[in-house]
Amino acid sequence: MEPFKKAFVFLLHTFLLTSLPFALNIVLSKKTEAEALVSWKGVVCNTEVSFYEIYLPGVGLHGTLDQLEFSSFPNHTSLELCCSLLSILTKLMKLKGIGLASNNFFGSIPNIFGSMPNLEILELNSFEEKIPSSLGKHGNLQYLGLSIDSLLNSTIPFELGLCTNLTQLILSESSLTGSLPLSLTNLTKLSVLVIIDSNLCGHILPYFFTNWTQLTILWIHNNSFSGEIPFEIGLLTNLNFLNLNGNRFFGYIPQTIGSLQNLLYLDLLVNLLSNQIPPTIGNLTELRSIDISSNHLTGMISLEVGHLKSLVALDLSMKQLSGQLPKNVSKLGKGLRVLNLNNNNFHDTIPKIFPKGCELQYLD
Repeated sequence: MEPFKKAFVFLLHTFLLTSLPFALNIVLSKKTEAEALVSWKGVVCNTEVSFYEIYLPGVGLHGTLDQLEFSSFPNHTSLELCCSLLSILTKLMKLKGIGLASNNFFGSIPNIFGSMPNLEILELNSFEEKIPSSLGKHGNLQYLGLSIDSLLNSTIPFELGLCTNLTQLILSESSLTGSLPLSLTNLTKLSVLVIIDSNLCGHILPYFFTNWTQLTILWIHNNSFSGEIPFEIGLLTNLNFLNLNGNRFFGYIPQTIGSLQNLLYLDLLVNLLSNQIPPTIGNLTELRSIDISSNHLTGMISLEVGHLKSLVALDLSMKQLSGQLPKNVSKLGKGLRVLNLNNNNFHDTIPKIFPKGCELQYLD
């Protein structure tokens, strides 16, 4: 399966690097480590210095924000700075962006972040405590990325639904439990929602999809969500990426999925979905990648699959599909590189399905 996963990862990275507003904005505005340190020194010497974005990703910071001192920066021990990161942040009320991801913080997320009225971008990781409700004070917050590794169970605070200007919400927390608070239906400007490797559970209610119609990425991977996929998912007509991989969704794949005309990537791998593949999937002519393997789907492969001429990867393995392989699979484009149909119940000879000059690299 490794080549198939590589194809998915390649498609995702290509899209993220070329299309996502948050990726572009952060890359363009990040300072190098050296530049950031010079700016910090300026702030220490002159508290009136006004700059608007601070990014120190992956520079090896370790400790709590109120104890961390700049003399502990790796490879910069000659800096004669002895004030804590938190004490600096308290002086910078004009900050619009803070990026401290890929470091090794512990302790709680300070409430100071809830007191910065201009904050638009906040990215933090490795904290040990719960998500503070004070983040709900950020009416201007547009991007929030949190990764918290805690021994304490945490829920998504109701107040997060007050951040009505959020366009990107990224959560990756093994300690996250409970369900999505209904207050998140207030986030009508969301274009990116990513929830990875959490213990969040419950149903994805129709109310979310009716209010999140601006979504371009819905990436809910390796959680504990359950229930049927609401037919209202067809309202998300701006979606480019849909990933519900590694949950407990059951029931039918809704016919309304055929309304997602802009979908490039579909991953429903490892769920409990049943019945047949809906024929409306043939409407998704822009699809590059499909993985609906490891479910309980039955019946024959829909003839409409042959309409997906933009496919690069198709995985329909580990199910209970039967019958003959549809001959119009030969209409799939020459760009098809991955085809996986193993562990089904087909009774047929292998048809001549590969056009001359096709780029197939992996076949099972």
